[in-house]
Amino acid sequence: MESLYIKNFKNLTDLSLEGLKKVNLIVGRNNVGKSSLLEALSIYLSNGSEDSLRGVLACRGEDYATPASLDGNVDTSKMMTAQYSALFNGRNTSFTEANFFSIGEREDALTFRFVRIGERPSADKNGKLNSDMMIYTDDATDLPATMEYMGDGLAVFDSSKPVNVIRFTSRGMPRSVKGKCRFEYVLTRDFMLRRNVTLFDSIALSDKEQYVLEALRIIEPDIDRLNFLNESAFSNKRIPFVTLKSTGERLRLTSMGDGINRVMTVILALVNCKDGVFLLDEFETGLHYTVQQQLWQMIFRLADMLDIQVFATSHSRDCIDSFVSANNGGKGQIIRLDKRGDNVVAVNYDDENEMQFITEHGIEIR
Repeated sequence: MESLYIKNFKNLTDLSLEGLKKVNLIVGRNNVGKSSLLEALSIYLSNGSEDSLRGVLACRGEDYATPASLDGNVDTSKMMTAQYSALFNGRNTSFTEANFFSIGEREDALTFRFVRIGERPSADKNGKLNSDMMIYTDDATDLPATMEYMGDGLAVFDSSKPVNVIRFTSRGMPRSVKGKCRFEYVLTRDFMLRRNVTLFDSIALSDKEQYVLEALRIIEPDIDRLNFLNESAFSNKRIPFVTLKSTGERLRLTSMGDGINRVMTVILALVNCKDGVFLLDEFETGLHYTVQQQLWQMIFRLADMLDIQVFATSHSRDCIDSFVSANNGGKGQIIRLDKRGDNVVAVNYDDENEMQFITEHGIEIR
């Protein structure tokens, strides 16, 4: 991605990021929209899949109901509209053309709207009767007289063409949507993801396994091997174990602190993003400042080797300093989000000399 444009998504009313680089560090004050930017990216990269939308809602505690979980005494449509409105600027719940949010590159953006869903009868060339689905907003005109209103939903448009409609009355499984590319999204609280087992299995016995070990040795140089094993003879739950070079002892990685488990989660996700995008919220979480530069160096190296574009957030001076030190070759940039009036704007720091000057003189850009 060379650019990103976000309009009316949460507090990001009109945000434009230009000149994106291989590794992009997003900084700014609390509640300015750093995490919202990563959420928007995850939705865009998944092509607006229902799973990604619900995942964004869930991490904010907004995913409190699904159509399948509601009984007949609840207004499902009203409940789901209120829930998804958390993604719209101002939590706007109107079913009009003017109420939308867009995410993407300027020529390849997804647009999301609340829509009414209708069906109208039609006949094929053999005279067989069928039903065609229609979606429309409350300000639509000239609707067919034969159309029957069937409920409400959230529609995803790509270049004005609807590519997915999430029905607020459906009790079926979410429709599968192919993403734009492979991506992984590591949240602040993701220290020991169950998904780590799947991510490890996908790279086990490959060269990428060595990168994970190399990352773990940033914190504990004595680590020799890593594997995910059953927690006990009576459990099918697999957890990470490591062996130590000096003693051959086998230890649960979970017993060695949050930092090393965070590093494993980050690198496992990163090496599973070949030719894709890696999203990391609050890089410094659980990490002492002394290991951050080495981890950044590894992220820069793997991003280059595996052709991965990285977006990470931070509000840590140590993270910024270590990022600048690791940015050898100018493949990274710092993007500061600033709130100006009712809008959030981006300020790019992409010149190596400028970034070095900022860190050497303690200039505040967080």
